[in-house]
Amino acid sequence: MRHPAATSWPGRKSPRRIVAQARRRDETVAVIVLDFDDFKTVNDRDGHAAGDAALARFTAQVDHRLPPSAVFGRLGGDEFVVILSGYDEPAAKLLADSLVDGHSVAVSYGVAAGHPVSDSPALLFDVADADLYRRKRSRKGVRPASSPAGTRHRRTSTHNAPSS
Repeated sequence: MRHPAATSWPGRKSPRRIVAQARRRDETVAVIVLDFDDFKTVNDRDGHAAGDAALARFTAQVDHRLPPSAVFGRLGGDEFVVILSGYDEPAAKLLADSLVDGHSVAVSYGVAAGHPVSDSPALLFDVADADLYRRKRSRKGVRPASSPAGTRHRRTSTHNAPSS
């Protein structure tokens, strides 16, 4: 089975450079985790070639919608990550909404934003990943016993997205 290349995209900065730049500029860093909903069903119903084609279309569309300074990569399977500097949580959510819209399969996202001095990229990734799975559970009407409705993770974002 062949998957589209997606650990990083040519011409894009590395995650370390994004974080270093944000620290120098005293900007926030946003992490967006993207995941196909029920992707196994696509592969089982339509075959792996159709699943691979959906992944390829998705990565091309997302890559086209991102600012040039963003890092976009594939975590594995049907999970992807976007890392941006200068975006607070509301701006990152707006971008995430635009990234998941208009695909042949449903896509969920999770978002976290914070200052790279006080919030490590690993922490932001963990918070975004937890947000992703919270959103997936709420879509299916399932609430985990350990997370009451309305529980939020600490966010330290204060900057707005750069204007285009």
